[in-house]
Amino acid sequence: MYNDPSSPAAFAGVTALWKEARKKIKHLRKDEVQTYLDGHRTYTLMRPRRVHFPRAKTIAAGFMTDVQVDLADFQALSRHNGGHRYLLVAIDVLSKRLFVVPLKNKRAEEMLDAFKELIEQMPMVPHRIFSDKGTEFKNRLVKEFFEEQEIEKHEPVHSSVKASVAERAIRNVKQRLYRYFAEKQTLNWVDTVQQIVDGINSAPSRVHGMRPIDVNFQNAQKVWKRMYGQQIAKISQRRAPRFRKNEFVRMSREKRQFEKGYLPNYGDEILEVDQVLKAVRPIRYKLRDDHGEKFRGTFYEQELARVRKDDETSYRIEKVLKKRRKSDGSIEMLWVMGVWTAQYQLSLLRNFGLSQTLITDDPAVFAEYLDNRSLDVTAIDQLDDEHMLISYEKKKEWVEEHACSNIVISLWTTSAARLLLLRAMQKVVRTPGCVLLYTDTDSLIFAHPIGLCPLQTGPHLGQFTDEYPKHEILEFCSGGAKQYGLKLRRKDAPADADNEYVLKVRGMTLNYDVIQNQGLRYETFKDKVLRYAETGEPQPINVMYPNFLRPSIKDGRVISCPLQKIYKPFVGKGIVGADFQLLDFGHTL
Repeated sequence: MYNDPSSPAAFAGVTALWKEARKKIKHLRKDEVQTYLDGHRTYTLMRPRRVHFPRAKTIAAGFMTDVQVDLADFQALSRHNGGHRYLLVAIDVLSKRLFVVPLKNKRAEEMLDAFKELIEQMPMVPHRIFSDKGTEFKNRLVKEFFEEQEIEKHEPVHSSVKASVAERAIRNVKQRLYRYFAEKQTLNWVDTVQQIVDGINSAPSRVHGMRPIDVNFQNAQKVWKRMYGQQIAKISQRRAPRFRKNEFVRMSREKRQFEKGYLPNYGDEILEVDQVLKAVRPIRYKLRDDHGEKFRGTFYEQELARVRKDDETSYRIEKVLKKRRKSDGSIEMLWVMGVWTAQYQLSLLRNFGLSQTLITDDPAVFAEYLDNRSLDVTAIDQLDDEHMLISYEKKKEWVEEHACSNIVISLWTTSAARLLLLRAMQKVVRTPGCVLLYTDTDSLIFAHPIGLCPLQTGPHLGQFTDEYPKHEILEFCSGGAKQYGLKLRRKDAPADADNEYVLKVRGMTLNYDVIQNQGLRYETFKDKVLRYAETGEPQPINVMYPNFLRPSIKDGRVISCPLQKIYKPFVGKGIVGADFQLLDFGHTL
C-alpha cells in the first residue's frame, strides 16, 4: 500500500497511511504503522524535519566570562567610509556591553589587529569567545593570539547555529546607524559608530534593567540571578527523553539555501545514541557511528529520527568490483556501496547524470576540491582513518543565446576552447613555483621559474616573451580583467637607457596620445591599482581616443570618431552561476 503509486496513501505520512490501512485491517494501531515506517528506508530518509525549534539558552557564567563576536557587513558603503567594509562586534553575554572595531578586509593580519584592539577596550580579558564557523575567526594568527591570552575559542558544530547574541547586537547597531543616515543625509558610519555604541552601552538594557557600563565584577552575581534565576528553576521540570541509549537514528541534513523541500531531509548513515543528556533542557544526545567513533557536539531531538536497522534500511552494496583470498583464509572484497538513495537519484536526474564522487587520502586534493568554486560539494564521508569520499556536482551557468546565433557551433567551439584553456590553467597551478596571474576567455598570463615552463607555448597563444622578443620584462601589473601593464627594457640597450612601457586597458592597447598627453602612464596605472587594493576606492581617469575606427552595421562603412572611456581598476569582475554564487573572472565551468 505504501509503495503502490496508485494508492491514496502512497509515500504519505503516518496518519494518512494508518487511515487507509484501517480500511483493510480494522484494529490496526497507529503505533504499529509508525513501527513499520521506522523500518522503511525511503520514509526514514524523506520524512519531514523541523528546522526551527527551541534550542539551549545562552547562559553566561559571569561578568566577561562569555563573549560572542560577529562581523557586521557594510561592503555596500565602503566607498563612503575610507574603504572600511566590516565592523567587528563583540558583546559580553551577561552585561550586554558592546565593543566594536571597523575593518577594511577579513585578512588574517587585519583580524589579528582588530582582536587586539577589541581586547584593549574590554575591562578584562574574557575567558571564552564564541563565534560562528566563519574562517575569519579561526586563522592561524588569531588562534595563536587567543592561546597567548589564554582565551578559549568556541564555535558551533553545525553551520546553521550562529552567535545569536552578537547578531542581535549587530541588528541594534544597524538600526541606529540607518536612522542616523536618514537624519543626517550621509552614509558615513565609521566616524559615528563608536558614539552609537557608547549610547547603547549607556542605555538601560531591557534584559537586566541596568546600564551595561554599570555592570561590573562586584554586582555581576545580582545581575546573573535577575537574568537566569527563573530559567534555571524551569529546568527542574523533567520529561522522558524521546530516544534511549543504543537506539538507532538518522541525523538530519543541513540543506543549502535554495535546496528543495522534497529532497531527502536525513542522511543515509545509521547512527547509535551514545549518551542521553537528561540534565539539560532541551534534552540533547551524543551519537556514535558503526565503528564506535563519537561525533563532536550534541544533537537535539528535532535533529534525529528513529530508524530500525536491518537489511532494508542499511547501506546497500551495489556492485562487487574485486575479490581476493587473504593468507588467513578470509575473503577480502572491494565493493561499491549503494548510494542510490532518493537524494542521489534526484541529484542525478536533475544534473543529467553528472553527479560524481572522489575517494582520496591526499589532504592537498581534499582541500582543492573543497575550495574549487566550480564544484558543489554535496557530501563528505570518512571511509576510514585515511580515506575520504567526496560527492560533488559541477556547477552550471545560465546561457541566453541570441536569436541569430548558431547554438550548435557556438557550444562546440566555446566548450572546446575553454576546455583547452582550463587544462592549461591546471598545468600552471599544479607546477611548483608557478603563479597564475591573469586569465581571459582565450588567454592566460602566468609567472614561472626560468627553465621550468609547464606549457608548450608559442606566438599564437600570445606569450609575452614572444610578443616582445627584443625586450626583458621587468614588471607586470594587472588591474583586473583586460587591464594590465608591462615595464620593459631592451636587451641591447645601454645601462642608462629609459625603460619602455605597454599599457592595455579595457582590452585596448593605449596609443601614444593617451600615454603622452592624457596622464595614464604605467606608473599612474600601477598607482591606481595598488591604491584600489589598499582602500577599495577606485579613482577613475577619463581617457580620450581621438581617432577610433568604428564600423557601421547598416551600410558597412568604417568611420573615424573620437571615443571617450573611463578607466578604473576593477578586480571584482565575475559571472553569476545558476545558484546566484559569484564566480571569479576567468573561472571556467
